[in-house]
Amino acid sequence: MQLLSSIPSLTFPDEWEALTISTSTPLRCLISVNGHPALDLTLRPINGQITLHDAGSLIRDRAERKIAVVKLEVIKDSNRTTLITSTVIPVQSHMGETAAAFTARSFLTFAPPVKLTHRAATERLAWVGSETAVAISSVWWTAHGAVEHTESIAASQKDGANVVDVSPARLNPPEAGAVLCHYAAACGARRQRYEIAPPNTSQGGGAEIEFRNDFGVADTVHAFGTVERNAKPTYKTARIAGRRHNYETESEVTITCYFTPLGTDTRQVESVTQADEVVLLPMRTPIMPVEAEIKCTDDTTKINHATVKFRMEEESPATETTTTGKRYKIFDDSFDNSYE
Repeated sequence: MQLLSSIPSLTFPDEWEALTISTSTPLRCLISVNGHPALDLTLRPINGQITLHDAGSLIRDRAERKIAVVKLEVIKDSNRTTLITSTVIPVQSHMGETAAAFTARSFLTFAPPVKLTHRAATERLAWVGSETAVAISSVWWTAHGAVEHTESIAASQKDGANVVDVSPARLNPPEAGAVLCHYAAACGARRQRYEIAPPNTSQGGGAEIEFRNDFGVADTVHAFGTVERNAKPTYKTARIAGRRHNYETESEVTITCYFTPLGTDTRQVESVTQADEVVLLPMRTPIMPVEAEIKCTDDTTKINHATVKFRMEEESPATETTTTGKRYKIFDDSFDNSYE
C-alpha cells in the first residue's frame, strides 16, 4: 500500500481533489476534519489503485470556512495507518497556486496591495508561517515636516493563524501631535500598505464591516460611500371586542452600503458578499448579505464601485400584547415544553 498523490503539510482544498492509493486489496478510507469524521468508505482497487475524487469539496464544506487540520487514514486488516496530515486553508475560489506558495508571499486577505483606511479603523493581518511579528513603517506629519517611524508588533495565535492588530490607533506616533499619513506592514516576503483616507473621502458616515474571509480569518472592509438604513415593519392584527388590534409586530431592518472608490481588485468586497459571519462595527451587530452589485470597468474616466445590502440580525422576539398591556416573549431560550 502506498500513497501516490503528493499532499504537503499546508494545502488549499483544491490540492485534495484526486487522491490515489496503490493497493491490491480493499481499503477502508477515512477523512477527518479537526478530528470529526467527514468520510468513511470501504473501496476496492481498480487496476491496483484506489482514487478518491472530490475530497477537496468535501473538506471545504466540513471545514465551515475555518482553517482545519485534515487527516487521511486507511484501515487494512485491522491496522490503521495515517497517510496524510495537512493544515487546510478553506479558500472558496480556485487560487491557481499552492497554499505553500501563496502564504509565503501574501497575508491571508484579498485586500488590494494598497488599502484605503481611516484613523479610527480596525485593521488586522493574518498569516501562516514561522514569523512571529510584523514590521511597521509609518509616515507621520509633524510640526517639522514628514517623519518616518518604524516599530514591530508581535502576533498572537487565533483561528489557526498568526494574527496581529495593525489598526492606525495601535501605532505609536514619533512625537505628540503627529498625524498619520500612511504606513506599511512587512512580514517575510508579505507586504500590505495602508493609505489614510482624506477627511472628506466618505460621502456620508460610511461603515466598517468585519467578516470571516475566504481564508478563514477575521478581516475588515470599509464602505466610504453613503449608508442607507431601511426598516420595514410587518403587523399581525385581530379583531378583539369589536376593535382591530395589532397583536404582533416584527421589523426587518436592512442597510445598504456603497463601496467607492474601488480599485481594479474587487475580491475583498466579493468575499464579503459570500461570507457567513459578518458584523457591523463598532457595535458588532450581526448582519447578513442579501443583495449585491459590483461594477468594475476598464474605462479610466469612471470609478469602480459596489452596492451591498445587508439584513440586520438584531434579536427581535415575537411579542404579544395582553389586555393589561403587558408585552412578553412567547418563546424563551430553552428547547422544552415550557413557555411564558
